[in-house]
Amino acid sequence: MKKRITALLLCAVMVVSAFALTACGGKEATLKGNYESGAMGDYLYGGMKLGTTTTSYDLKLYDDGSYELVVAEIVIMSEMAGGVTNFTVYGTYEDGTVADGYHSVKLSAAERIVYGSYSTLGGYAFDYDTDVDTEFIIPGGDDVAIAKDKFISELGYGKETTIYIAQNAEGADTCHFEFEMK
Repeated sequence: MKKRITALLLCAVMVVSAFALTACGGKEATLKGNYESGAMGDYLYGGMKLGTTTTSYDLKLYDDGSYELVVAEIVIMSEMAGGVTNFTVYGTYEDGTVADGYHSVKLSAAERIVYGSYSTLGGYAFDYDTDVDTEFIIPGGDDVAIAKDKFISELGYGKETTIYIAQNAEGADTCHFEFEMK
C-alpha cells in the first residue's frame, strides 16, 4: 500500500512539474552550433613574464539568438598550475556574412558572466555571478571592488565582438572559430 501511494505521489509531482514548466517557459532554445577555439600566451604579472597561459573557448549558439561562451584558462608557472579561471559569458548574437572561408558572427557585449577563479600560489578564490553579486574583485588586480559593468569590461567582454567560424571545402561551418580572420 505504501509503495502504491508513493508511486501515485511521484506521478502527481511529475505531472504538475510538466504543466508548470510548459506554462512558464514555453519553447526552450535549441542548440544551433557548438564551436571550439584556443590560445596560448605569456603570463605577465607586473610587466614580468612568469609563465604561460593556456585558454580554451567553447561557444554555443542557440536558435533563439542567444549564445553561451565557456572560457577556461590555466596559468602554468614552473611546470605547475599556478591558477585556474573558468567563466561563462551569456549574450545574444547576429549571423553575419560568409567570406574567404569564414562565417562571421557578431556576439553582443556580455549580459551576464558566471565566474570562478583560484590560485594555488596567491591564496585567493573568487566566485561571482553578475546577475546576483554587486561588487567584484579581479584576481591579480589592486583588490578594490568594482561594479558589474567594469568587471565585464575588465574581462574583455564589455563590447560587441565578431568571431569567425571556419568553413570546410563545401562551405559548411566546421567546429572551429577564431577571434580574427586568418
